Amino acid sequence: MAPKIRNNGTLSLSESQILIDSKAETKTASTNEIKSVEYELINKPNELIAQILLIISCVIVFTNLTNMKMIGVALIVFIIAFILRSALKQKWDNVTISFTDGSQITYSVQEGKGIIDAAEIEKYLSEKRIGLEKKKEYEIELNISIKYEKLENLANNLKDLEAIKLVNIDEFKSIVVKNEELINQKGGDQVLFSFLKIDTFLKDYKNKISSDIESVSKPIDIATIKNRIKEETLRNDIRKTGELFGDIAARLEGRQVKGFDAKLDQLFELGNKMKPYFEGLNNTLTYYQNIGISMLAFYLSDKKIQYFEIYSSFEKMGVFDSTWQKNVLLKLDSIENRLALIGDQLIQLNSNFESLVESTNNITTELKNINSSIVTNNLLQALTFFQTWRINQNLKNG
Repeated sequence: MAPKIRNNGTLSLSESQILIDSKAETKTASTNEIKSVEYELINKPNELIAQILLIISCVIVFTNLTNMKMIGVALIVFIIAFILRSALKQKWDNVTISFTDGSQITYSVQEGKGIIDAAEIEKYLSEKRIGLEKKKEYEIELNISIKYEKLENLANNLKDLEAIKLVNIDEFKSIVVKNEELINQKGGDQVLFSFLKIDTFLKDYKNKISSDIESVSKPIDIATIKNRIKEETLRNDIRKTGELFGDIAARLEGRQVKGFDAKLDQLFELGNKMKPYFEGLNNTLTYYQNIGISMLAFYLSDKKIQYFEIYSSFEKMGVFDSTWQKNVLLKLDSIENRLALIGDQLIQLNSNFESLVESTNNITTELKNINSSIVTNNLLQALTFFQTWRINQNLKNG
């Protein structure tokens, strides 16, 4: 049996015990969610007054056995005490039940009339559970809605990605063809072949950007992901819990995540970076063409130092022996690697090209001093634009 509550204070219940009834019997509710019960006797001061009046009436009687008038006064005091005592039993007491989740309910009950039926507690707990279930359903729907919104944003990003117009790189070869005879006169077939190698590099670089856009966007099936979002959000099993903990550890250790939710979050994050990343590649391709045109202008104008500075930059990249293709392909052997590379929006340049970008002002000044139809305002502006864009990207990623 549960301990009976007789006075003010808090009763801690170790099991699923409930309050006593009018016959002082213990009721037990089928729940372990009750933490404690507080029983507050609101009218205890009135009871004390009644007890004092009873004592006073008795004292008056025993000290004035021969004085009928005082005995009458004592009788009146006794009647008042009896009335107060009877009235007290009709007053209400407060019983507060605290639950393990921190919630409370308070009942007002008549003393001696039986306190709280276990069924009332079960009704409250049932209503509370229904409320928690509705709250959980709402949170699930909200979670799904947020993910759908992010998925729609991803779909828009993919459309923007496919709408990117890659730069026309035919201008470089057109200039080489126009100046073929002069190139042969100055350096023969070997120099002409070097310029044609740059043209091949530009075409391959552009094709690589185009194929990367396709390889990143095509595997992303929006409809399939939408269905999986609902399935995975509703799934609640031990395996999913293991995936969540495993992905947390993977992030801390810098490893690839495996769970659907973690990969989805990663995809949403990268979705916002896809367009800026490929626009950066397009800007870099434009720069390679323009710096290649500058190299040709310097060569035809016998500016050998500037020519060899640019030549060595292309050489270090592997343009003239095609090793750049092998290096790029090794880095991009899977969709995961492509997406990981997108995470770094700053396009990497070798140290020689970094130096060339930093020296853009000197290069444009030298080009202005050359009396050549190859050097146009568009060329000079494009070189300056790339330098400014590159500086802004470095600041953003710094």
